Amino acid sequence: MTPVFLMGILGLALLDSLNPATILTVGMIFLLREEQRFATAISAILGAFGLVFLSGAGLFVTAQWSATQITGLLGWISTFVFIVAGLWLIWHGVARLKPAQRKEIHLPHWVSPGTAWFFGGFFTAADLPNALPYLVAIERLVDVEAGWNALWVILAYSLVYCLPCIFLLIFFKLNQSKMQKFVVLLHERFGKGERKASIGVAVSLIALGIAVAAVPFFFEL
Repeated sequence: MTPVFLMGILGLALLDSLNPATILTVGMIFLLREEQRFATAISAILGAFGLVFLSGAGLFVTAQWSATQITGLLGWISTFVFIVAGLWLIWHGVARLKPAQRKEIHLPHWVSPGTAWFFGGFFTAADLPNALPYLVAIERLVDVEAGWNALWVILAYSLVYCLPCIFLLIFFKLNQSKMQKFVVLLHERFGKGERKASIGVAVSLIALGIAVAAVPFFFEL
């Protein structure tokens, strides 16, 4: 594993870290949990970190025996993800053609410092099928025959994946009053009330969805 190779893995990890599932999970805790907020958020981040590391390590260990099969699997998964993402955008575009009542955002009552690790891990796991950079990174590690050193790379990847949540945790800790006002404003704006219809947004989402779903048919993944 060369420095250039490791920098490529780092780039994939940084790209993957922008995935909103885990970030929104931690944001929900800050927004909706009044007691033991930081301990609960830390627990959720640890759950996401553990899930990313264990799933990556498991996938790497089981995939070492056949780089060809994981490459083929990656192609099928990539195609599936692009098509599903395109249909998701189209569906949301159609939904924006008419007004709708937003559902109140709420946090399950059982989420606490002792259980939030499961909460964070669950939402991270639900988003793993969309984590193309992660699958590409595992494929590259198998391809270069990284051996057991790959586990250290996957550990570092998992840490980088959680960096936005860690930064959010630190920033909220240092700016509690400002961030509290900000998340309340977000909740008032997007968390409840009626969502107005928007033809412009609808057309944009539908067009983007068609483009995304068409990617596998025009480019070899």
